[in-house]
Amino acid sequence: MLRIAHISDLHFAKSCWNLSQFFSKQWLGNVNLVFARKRDYLQERLYSLPELFKSLRIQHVIISGDLSTTSQHEEFIMALKFIDSLKEKGFEIVTIPGNHDQYTKKAYKNKWFYDYFPSSFGAIDTYNLKEHGVTAKQLNDQWWVVALDTALATSLFSSRGLFAEPIEAKLKKLLNTLPENARVILVNHFPFFQNSTPRVRLDRGTELRHAGTRCFHCRALGAGWRHCAAVEWFGDVWPAYPRWSRRIGHHCRNAKLRLLPRRSAAVHRLG
Repeated sequence: MLRIAHISDLHFAKSCWNLSQFFSKQWLGNVNLVFARKRDYLQERLYSLPELFKSLRIQHVIISGDLSTTSQHEEFIMALKFIDSLKEKGFEIVTIPGNHDQYTKKAYKNKWFYDYFPSSFGAIDTYNLKEHGVTAKQLNDQWWVVALDTALATSLFSSRGLFAEPIEAKLKKLLNTLPENARVILVNHFPFFQNSTPRVRLDRGTELRHAGTRCFHCRALGAGWRHCAAVEWFGDVWPAYPRWSRRIGHHCRNAKLRLLPRRSAAVHRLG
């Protein structure tokens, strides 16, 4: 049986108060860290996940973005240390960047995220996240992860992503190269549904949904950003609360995708 853990928005953080931060968006992230995230997030709790995943016989861990808070090198190193702790337990890892991993124009332009995390995962070398915005990893004989990079540097109070037309074209080509029996989990940092305000949504998100629904390979979606537990299908989104568990389980069975019904490990907030 294939067992996958999907986590997101880990937000490893390192306060930085040098004057250069005021020439970028970094100062806003530092203020948010001091007055909100530092109080709500305990990074030490993440290190309980390798043992938990081992007890659940997890094989693959998907991390759908926001490994850092302000895309500093020190934060990426902290995230890399955590990922190494997962690899030491034998898990195979898929990572994609989120908006906080492309938080400043300098980090986005220089693609710092890919100095620390892989751009492809060995299955299809023709496409990689850094150059093409899309790549794929084969999980077993039937299941694949297709990962997207739709994050970009934005203005001060914006957290938008973009499913650009070149990425859309490459995504369609990649999906067409998969074996006929392939079943795909499509992973992106930004949610696939479009119910957010304009400053915090995925531009051309509707086109991404259409690309998925028109591909018979795609069976499920994985995203981050919203800091809540959810199971998302191409038609609807249901928060993963107990009263929805039967409905979620029903649709997982229809898609022949097993769901581990536990509390969300998507974020590591207090409580």
